[in-house]
Amino acid sequence: MPSNVLYPTFKEALLKGSIDLDSSTVYVTLVSSSYTYSATDEFYSTSITAYQVGNTGTLINKSFTTGTLSGSAITFPLVAEGDTVEHVIVFQSGTVGVSDYVVAHYDTGTIGGINITTNGSDIEVLWNSSGLFSL
Repeated sequence: MPSNVLYPTFKEALLKGSIDLDSSTVYVTLVSSSYTYSATDEFYSTSITAYQVGNTGTLINKSFTTGTLSGSAITFPLVAEGDTVEHVIVFQSGTVGVSDYVVAHYDTGTIGGINITTNGSDIEVLWNSSGLFSL
C-alpha cells in the first residue's frame, strides 16, 4: 500500500481544472484502521466517510509557495475513545456529498506509521515543515 500519496483521481481533476484548492475549503480528517487506501477513491463521501474518526478539521492559513501546499497544524478535540487512527486524509470541498475530492493520503509520520489509539483526548496533526505536498 502506498504511503503519503496524492490520490490519482485528485491529480486528474486538478489537471482538468475541476479543483481549485486556493478558493475552496480544504479539510483534514482522521481515518480508522478499517480503511484501505485505493487509488481509485475519488470522493470523500463515497469512499471514506464511514471510516472517519472524530470531527473533520479545516486547513487554515493555506499557502501555495513554489508549488507547495502548506497550512497550520490541526487539533481534533476530544476524540472519543475506542478507535485506532492509522490514516490522515486531506480532501477538498466541492458540492457537499457529491464532489468532495480526496486529495492526499497519509499513513506514516516522522517516526514510522500512524497508529493512534483514541482515548478521549485531543489529537494534533502537525505538518512537515516542507508542507503537505509539492507539485
